[in-house]
Amino acid sequence: MKEEKMAPLQLDDVEFQIKKACQIYKRYPKPYPKNPHSCLANVIKPTPTHLSNSPLMPSPEEIDMADTVQFVWLNWLTPTEKRLLWRRYDGVPWKILAYEENLTIRQARYKVQKSLEKILLKLIKINKKQ
Repeated sequence: MKEEKMAPLQLDDVEFQIKKACQIYKRYPKPYPKNPHSCLANVIKPTPTHLSNSPLMPSPEEIDMADTVQFVWLNWLTPTEKRLLWRRYDGVPWKILAYEENLTIRQARYKVQKSLEKILLKLIKINKKQ
C-alpha cells in the first residue's frame, strides 16, 4: 500500500479551523431559565428547527473538531493570545480588541498573526513525529 502524503499545513488552514470552531460554538443551544424570577437551574429547551432562525445543532464530528481547537490548540498559547485569537475569529472588530487589551490595532494584528504561526509550528512538529 502506498502511503498518501498529506498536503503541508498552511496558516490559512489553521485560520479556517479556528473560524469554523467559533461558528460551531455559536450554533449550540442557549440555556435560559423557565421563569426570569426563578432560582432553579437553567434549562436547555430544544426548539423545533422549523420555528427557529438558528441553524441545526452541530454534528458530533464538528463538536469534536471544535473541542480540539479550543482545548488543545489554544492551550499552546498565553491567555492574552487565546483571548485575542478567539474573540477576533468570533467577529469582534480590531478596534474593540485593541482597546480592550490596551494595544494599538497594529499590535493586536501582529499578536493574532504570531499566535496563528505558533499553532502552525506546533502542528507541523506533531505531524513530523508521526
